Amino acid sequence: MCVPIVFAVQQTFFNNLVDGDAPPKQRRAARLTIVAMALVAAGCVPFARHELPVVPVLLPMVGSIAAVAQLLTGGMLYNRYRQSGLPSVAILAIVYITALLTSLAFLISLPDVTPQTGILRPITRLASWYYLIGSLVFVVQIVALVRADDAERRNRHASSHQALNRVLLGTLLAIVGCALLGPVASAPFASIFATKTFTLVRLYVIVPAIALALVVAYAYVNSVFQRRLTMIRLWLGVVVLATFFQLVLSTEYSTPHFSVGWIVVLAFWVVASALFLTTMVVNVYDTLSMLSLHNEALYEQSVSDELTGLLNRRGFNLRLEEQFRRSARIEESLAVLLIDMDDFKRYNDTFGHQSGDRAIASVARVIASMLRRAGDAGARIGGDEFAVILPKTDMAGAVSVAERIRANVERLAIVQGDGARFPQITVTVGVTSVNLSGVHVLEASMSTETTVLIGRADAALYAAKDAGRNCVRTHQGPLAVHGGESSMAG
Repeated sequence: MCVPIVFAVQQTFFNNLVDGDAPPKQRRAARLTIVAMALVAAGCVPFARHELPVVPVLLPMVGSIAAVAQLLTGGMLYNRYRQSGLPSVAILAIVYITALLTSLAFLISLPDVTPQTGILRPITRLASWYYLIGSLVFVVQIVALVRADDAERRNRHASSHQALNRVLLGTLLAIVGCALLGPVASAPFASIFATKTFTLVRLYVIVPAIALALVVAYAYVNSVFQRRLTMIRLWLGVVVLATFFQLVLSTEYSTPHFSVGWIVVLAFWVVASALFLTTMVVNVYDTLSMLSLHNEALYEQSVSDELTGLLNRRGFNLRLEEQFRRSARIEESLAVLLIDMDDFKRYNDTFGHQSGDRAIASVARVIASMLRRAGDAGARIGGDEFAVILPKTDMAGAVSVAERIRANVERLAIVQGDGARFPQITVTVGVTSVNLSGVHVLEASMSTETTVLIGRADAALYAAKDAGRNCVRTHQGPLAVHGGESSMAG
């Protein structure tokens, strides 16, 4: 039972994610997220270099959170790719797996994390370059993702697979290049990287170029050049902007560490890493809620009578077992009423089935108006037959309810058909009640116990019919208890 539900949740959510237009609620949330990020980025500028207490574990902790979020996101997307075969989903998974590897390389290359001795010493000189390379690869992958998505929408599947192959090849080359950059290239180029000229080139040429590329990628992702905005593009655009703010702030306020600006950079790192995962989790929850409401509605339909809105026969049986179990547990009385419309066939023969349906609905409304407590329940168990379940009700109370139903139906003054016993529609009611105090009911015998209870109400109904109809009669046999177990045969 759980596997189909989980699969349905995944299928519904990822179909909405990839194919469905972003709903207004999601668009508002994305806009608010962008505004919040812009305000935080602008608000931290005056205090960016204000130093805060040093917390040595902060950077590894934040890096671990970002890495776990990227791993989970990539894993979920790869799982969906295996189900759907969509290259755009595979590219998105590659985006997050690459981001994971970049985060790990960046963390390892930081002097605060990696000792500047031994085999890893050359890598500690390349932290900023790993970060810039990762940002550039991210931009290229996002553009390739959107191109593959567009190709899928135009049914150009060969083009989308070509884009996937290019991304795979380019990503592998970038990973190999970064892996070789530290131990092979850092020593020869260390002096070049350290020059003032190269630092100025990095700050005023390379970083602005990547920042501009991120802005263009945001515009491309958010359908500036396309009319359709899906959820995947909407939130990827927000991730691109988070990466943009992170890049700009990290370049300007990367030192001193444990300053306000540096902390904000770490915050944007976490946002860029975890935002898409958070969005997926929230939307999976929304999808679960939607499916739960849908299942509840389906269940209500399966146990409800369409004409009257009361329970149907299946719903009556389930509710009776539930209330019988509950009444036995709390040692209370339980009453059942069976109600039959008198000479209803004559009414149908005279006025037709549509009028008969309206008469049935009128009687059902009278029955429903008498059920004033939370546990009370009414049901239509046949064409012109009804039943009522009254927990915590002894025989006297049940007879009182039955008599009010009978009298109020008679007051409707619905003209009866030709040859009927009475000039207006009436009902006959059979009543039974059982006191379950001190009685233990076995779960295996529950169906038998409720059948016996219904049989007693049915016997009372037949007694009322033999008495001339339009009346209330009762039936209550002895409740025999053997060894603490109910045998209700009496």
